[in-house]
Amino acid sequence: MEPIKMVNPPCCACREGEKHQASPSAQSKKVVLALVALAAWIVLYRQLLPFSRFFTYEILGLAKDSHLGASIEFFLYDTPKVLMLLTLVVYGVGIIRTFFTPEKTRAILAGRRESVGNVLAALLGI
Repeated sequence: MEPIKMVNPPCCACREGEKHQASPSAQSKKVVLALVALAAWIVLYRQLLPFSRFFTYEILGLAKDSHLGASIEFFLYDTPKVLMLLTLVVYGVGIIRTFFTPEKTRAILAGRRESVGNVLAALLGI
């Protein structure tokens, strides 16, 4: 019994056997969208500390010098911060990996000393 082969049908603009490439306007829209998302990320990131302080001390009414208030402020500030930074790093590494295929990465790292290879591998997100 032969396995079933999944074939992606060509889009309307591509002929049979051609790879689909996004038009320059579609690529520029993606870049603009990424920049807008980055700007929104920065604005949200900068508002984490004021929000955590406002929520902890104004909304919940906890004392500023109490351990409970400090721990809730820390939790409300650091948990979203860590998740946002992790998301940014994962997204950034994903973009880097689209430019560096495994073959390119092997070619870059081949013949290097171990210490230099480790630094380059860390920079490439491997």
